[in-house]
Amino acid sequence: MPDDIELTPRTPSNPDAFALSDSSADEDSDDDAFLLPSERNHRPKPRRTFTSSSSNSNRGARWRNLNLPPLLSQIWYITSASAHWAILKLRSAAGDGPKAPMKKRRLLLRWSCKATAFCWLALLALTIFTALFMPSYTRGQYPESWRGLEEAIAKGGGSNPPGYWKSAEMPKEKKNTVGGRGNPGKERIFIAANIVDAGLISGEWGERLLETMDILGEENVFLSIFENDSGQATKDALKGLEERIKKRLPKAGVSIISTTLPLEGVPRTKISKDESVVKRITYLAEVRNRALLPLVGTIPSLSRWNQTGLHSGPSLQLAPNEILPPLPADMGAPALPTTWVEKPEEVKKILFLNDVIFSPREISHLLFSTAGGNYASACAIDFINPVKLYDTFATRDEQGWPLGVPLFPWFTPAGEAREKVSDGKAEVEVKSCWGGAAVFAAGPFVKGDGKEEAVRFRAERESWWEGSECCLIHADLPGAGDENTKDADKKMPHGTYLNPFIRVAYDEDTFAWLPWVRRVERMLAGPQRVAGWFAGMPWGSERRTEKAGEKVKDWVWGDEGWKKGERVAGKGGFCGSRKLLVMKEPRPTEGRPWKGVEVPPVPK
Repeated sequence: MPDDIELTPRTPSNPDAFALSDSSADEDSDDDAFLLPSERNHRPKPRRTFTSSSSNSNRGARWRNLNLPPLLSQIWYITSASAHWAILKLRSAAGDGPKAPMKKRRLLLRWSCKATAFCWLALLALTIFTALFMPSYTRGQYPESWRGLEEAIAKGGGSNPPGYWKSAEMPKEKKNTVGGRGNPGKERIFIAANIVDAGLISGEWGERLLETMDILGEENVFLSIFENDSGQATKDALKGLEERIKKRLPKAGVSIISTTLPLEGVPRTKISKDESVVKRITYLAEVRNRALLPLVGTIPSLSRWNQTGLHSGPSLQLAPNEILPPLPADMGAPALPTTWVEKPEEVKKILFLNDVIFSPREISHLLFSTAGGNYASACAIDFINPVKLYDTFATRDEQGWPLGVPLFPWFTPAGEAREKVSDGKAEVEVKSCWGGAAVFAAGPFVKGDGKEEAVRFRAERESWWEGSECCLIHADLPGAGDENTKDADKKMPHGTYLNPFIRVAYDEDTFAWLPWVRRVERMLAGPQRVAGWFAGMPWGSERRTEKAGEKVKDWVWGDEGWKKGERVAGKGGFCGSRKLLVMKEPRPTEGRPWKGVEVPPVPK
């Protein structure tokens, strides 16, 4: 070793000061002494050097050599490090140095991750709070007036086990339920359906239908199903359903018709001088009226086929823009019922069921608990997925406004229905509804023997105006609010109600989710309102305030197109909108049998 070099021992660091590193000065730069721990973690590791001394190490050791008391030493370190950190941040903000953009990206990513995690945690906390303390329309929230029916069903044995009604043969286990347990008043109920899905008929829909008939009491029920042109699988499924009912519920009345209903059997609507179409709603109204036939005895379209029902009735009447070409000579007429309802005037209610999954217990509440069973009509709510309401075409609030965004609470603030749903009301007054399951007081459908006009499903007659037959039927009910209602009709049950407690779905998975959605759906109210506001809802309803019989100046369609004229307002203007839906001709073997037609522009 050269003589001019003197070795001196390194001064140890103050044991009470912050230990910045366990490594020696020749391994890591002492720049880290002026950085916060978080800054130090993200700093790129410097390249190792093997010099005996450096300006960095001398600078980093300055505060150690001051020999300050422990507390002052810590304060000095924190102050120096904070100042150095602030300088680095200023340099980074100014874009000083190649490392600044990298630090900014890392900082932005770090805060973005934190913000995202916070939002998810807040949403989870809100969901749990809502589910526990703010559910809506759960079974535990049934009105007190519903308890009597609940107790009657429970006393009668509740529900039969799943699969009990699957076979026509009696199961080995003994039946533990009492028929009619959900119909304490023994009211006679007419159930009507138009269904074509063979899988549903043989499966869940058929089983739930039989359970419903058992809850209502087989001796109190008449079932009518009308199906047309749906294929052999549907016919076989309906035949199997009829066999199950006759063996398992022999006292129930049954009329199941599988037949054909040619487009030639309904009026055609002219849309130009040389072109006419079959409106989809006209056809659907005929299909629904055919399901009612065993109860009402006759419908106007029977005259088209020279048929006679249980009794005579009014013949088919055409509007000025409708035509009815002669029938082909070889075309057969649709089949008529072979079983008719005895004493139809004693039937109290008509229940229409779509091809939906439903709870038989809830259907009983829809019939007898809604408004105490005193109404002109009452409806469930149908869902196409766990949160989205399906039936927007037929539903109108009490002021006649269409629905908003089809998420809870479904309506717009334009009317009062939204507030009633938010308040958890069991009976929400509306002008019309359907909801996959709809109940009507039977009186308006069966009154008279043909001498009085009874209510039937219908379509709008105008060429370029459509309203759902399921909406128009409510507008035609006696006591529906029309000022021309007869005094005798005002004494009949009145009021149309949507019952949010009663929910159905179009598949089993969606139906299984509905109880869970009820617990958290209030969280959708805010987004639903904001989305509706941005979309400018409610839409349409240009004839919402019209009164039946009044003359209205409007653009009227004729052979030469639109012209300024006058029309007479009809019932149900609130149901309609400017559109046209027509049946495809010839009828396709696959896919939906109807299509929309573009409406010619209406002059301003």
